[in-house]
Amino acid sequence: SSVISAWAASGMKSHAVSRAEELLREIEETDGLEPNTIVINSVMSAWVKSKNPAAANRTAELLQYMEQSRVCPPDLFSYNTHLHALSIHAKRPGYAQQAHDILQEMERRSQAGEYHLQPNLFSYNLVIDAWSKADDYDAAWNAVKILRNLIGKERPRPDTFSFNQVLSALSRSTR
Repeated sequence: SSVISAWAASGMKSHAVSRAEELLREIEETDGLEPNTIVINSVMSAWVKSKNPAAANRTAELLQYMEQSRVCPPDLFSYNTHLHALSIHAKRPGYAQQAHDILQEMERRSQAGEYHLQPNLFSYNLVIDAWSKADDYDAAWNAVKILRNLIGKERPRPDTFSFNQVLSALSRSTR
């Protein structure tokens, strides 16, 4: 995972993704080795940092793999990394809604006892950011709803980014 993370941080975007995927395949194909949560998260992070248009699809595949695995279950970082991929490419139809649905699922699961999946401020801000970029008719109002939800909570509390992204979404709204 350290080598994959180093590739992701290298600035060699497409090459870093290729190397991360190669290393993941190598781990999967080596007897006695299995990828763990940290390794998969590192590959997902390499995809996000690459800003490759395929990042949201690949992080979704990796997240699904983790959800079906007993060896490398997803954690908050896994979900936030996928939310980040969706947020970066949120101009694509449906991506902001997908991010919103994942956030709601994280909230539901954490309320059901999976406390390690409790969304943090980064989670909420990624979804607000996705709505601020989306071309959906109700995008701005969906961002406002998330902000209102945050304001009503004791934790996490919204920050300047939360408010700025909502203002950005409202300024673009034609509704």
